[in-house]
Amino acid sequence: MIFKNKNNEFIGIIYMILCMFFFSINDAFIKYILFLYKDITILGEIIFIRGICSTVILGLYLYYKKKLNLKVVTSKPLHLRGLIESIAAIFFFLGLMYLPFGELYSLMNLAPILITASGAFILGEKVGWRRWTAVICGFIGVLIVIDPNNLKFGFAFIYPLIAAI
Repeated sequence: MIFKNKNNEFIGIIYMILCMFFFSINDAFIKYILFLYKDITILGEIIFIRGICSTVILGLYLYYKKKLNLKVVTSKPLHLRGLIESIAAIFFFLGLMYLPFGELYSLMNLAPILITASGAFILGEKVGWRRWTAVICGFIGVLIVIDPNNLKFGFAFIYPLIAAI
C-alpha cells in the first residue's frame, strides 16, 4: 500500500502496536478474573462490562471528533451479527479460561484459513492456487506453533475453533 504521506504509515504502526498491547492486557485481565472466580457464569457479565467500557470510550472519541450520531438503527442483519459476535466472544473466553495464550492465539489465527476454505467449499467461491498455497502455509504455521506432538488435546480446543469460525 502506498501512502502519500509517510507519516500516516508511522501513525498506523503506532495504532496497531497500541491496539495489540491493549488487547493483550484485556485478555490477561479476563484470564485472571476467570482464574480467580473459576465460574463460567461470569462470562456474560464480562462481555457486558467490556461492551459498556467500549461504548463509553468510542462515544467519547466520536464526541471529540464531532461525529457522534445517536440515530437508532434496527436491522435484522445487525442484530444477527451482534448475536454471532457475542457467541464468538463466549467461546473465545472459554478458550481463554482453559488454554494457554499461545495455543489459544494460534487456534484463533486459523480464522482466515477456515473462512477461505469454507468460502470455497460451502459458497462455491473461486480460490486460486496462490490463495490455496497461502492457506496451506498458514495451516502449517499454526501446526508449527501449537506443536501437535507435545500437545494434550482436550475438549477446550474446540472453543477457539468455534470462535474462529
